[in-house]
Amino acid sequence: MNSHHTHELDMEDTHQTSRKRLAFIDHIPTLRQYTQDTWLDLLVVICVGALALGLNSADNASTRQFPIVFREDGDTVYPTFAYPRRKSIIPIWLDALLAILIPTLFFFIAQIRVRSFYDLNTAFWGVIWAIASTTLFQVFVKTLIGGFRPHFLSVCNPDLSRIGTGTGFQGIMYDISICSPDANKAHLRDAIKSFPSGHTTAAAAGYVYLSLYFNAKMKIFSNERPHFYKLLIFLAPLLGASLIGGVLTVDNSHHWYDVIAGAIIGATGAFAAFRMSYASIWDYRFNHIPLPRPKSAWSPFETPAHYEAANSTGIGAKSRAVPGFFVQSEPPTALSLPKRPPAFGLKEYESPTRWRDLKDRVDLLQKSAPEGTRYIVCWLARHGQAWHNVCATTSQDNPPTSGWDNQTADPPLTPLGENQAKEMNNLWKTELQRSEDPIPLPTKLFCSPLSRALATMELTFGEFLLDNAIMRTLDKRPLVLEGLREALSPFTHDKRSSKAEILVQFPGVQIGSSFTEEASANTKQ
Repeated sequence: MNSHHTHELDMEDTHQTSRKRLAFIDHIPTLRQYTQDTWLDLLVVICVGALALGLNSADNASTRQFPIVFREDGDTVYPTFAYPRRKSIIPIWLDALLAILIPTLFFFIAQIRVRSFYDLNTAFWGVIWAIASTTLFQVFVKTLIGGFRPHFLSVCNPDLSRIGTGTGFQGIMYDISICSPDANKAHLRDAIKSFPSGHTTAAAAGYVYLSLYFNAKMKIFSNERPHFYKLLIFLAPLLGASLIGGVLTVDNSHHWYDVIAGAIIGATGAFAAFRMSYASIWDYRFNHIPLPRPKSAWSPFETPAHYEAANSTGIGAKSRAVPGFFVQSEPPTALSLPKRPPAFGLKEYESPTRWRDLKDRVDLLQKSAPEGTRYIVCWLARHGQAWHNVCATTSQDNPPTSGWDNQTADPPLTPLGENQAKEMNNLWKTELQRSEDPIPLPTKLFCSPLSRALATMELTFGEFLLDNAIMRTLDKRPLVLEGLREALSPFTHDKRSSKAEILVQFPGVQIGSSFTEEASANTKQ
């Protein structure tokens, strides 16, 4: 199979996989994987919902009293609880549904840019946790503590024949036993469960969570001064929650303190659920990173070690290839890669803005990186053919046209090796000539001290990178490091030139501080 056909098969497989992924960066789990990962959450949410419904239908556990002052004409006067009962402007079922659906809609919209099913799933379950947990919390408080709604007396319709049977100061305190026998039992049960507001609890849980999600994805509160519209986006869900809470005082469903208590409960649940789902709440560096689950059946991270490397504290040097960007970083398959895949192996190479997209995605990753972690695009290149490669291929110790014998250290490139480096130079030129979307040039070059590697670097990048005045400054010149060489061995072709010889032959480089004049046998690779 030739390399071109191999690449076509590989790219076709990649595109089929991409279509299956619905353009998400990380994979979509199978139904079995998803069930294994979420069945316990689903079961607990169902149980919590059933318990909340049961408690909400139960009688109030507390026995509260309320004051009634009877005038001589028989009217009841106590304005706090004497408002008329009105139909709810926003029914509780609609409030809960909107608290779930509106955030979920924006989670889906965010995937246009985020492109991660794992993130979508994490955000969705996070808002479900927030609403379910706070709903159960407020129902417990309603049932055990409760309180009278503003329209309580209208529902109760006190029995005037019970005048004088009250308790407390001047006998004005009564319990629900004074209510009319004709009072609607369901309405009466609901009228003594005012505290806290369930509407506001659900709204605050869903919409505060959504505001935190907006902040995490848009970096509204970060280390830079954003545009004003981002603040409006952050505040929009909070406005929605405030309006829902305010409406409850308009339709006589709740007192202001019921609304405040519900908002506190809901917001607390939102903060807790968000932190359980993402790496941070306010730290802009990584508050958009969804947390992995221990022993998860599926994850966007190839291995636990990959996640640890992506989110390490920087103690100890670790590096991992991040999948999803280049075909070379994907798990090995039966199909081999060609030596020169399109766009250097970039998976989204058919995109008209492929390099801009790559830069944006890496920038997003870097903004999320914890202290000590960096996401870097590394262009790794092997040197072109050198004369010792010809010797190894032809079993000749002295190729007649080489100008190099097998007893001399540090063999140079062959003419073919020079042409190979020039071909790479042409590939870079092609990508740089994309007027609307040029490839980003490396900001730093590192090289092995072997002359074949140095010559390859010079031929590849020389005219458009090494000759640049900025790159010729002290901190931008290519850095030659001993540890980047192939190996230390007894063979002469693995012995480098001296430090002085390297600087004479390649004056545009800088030498690492630990670089010795002659290579030591103890040099670490």
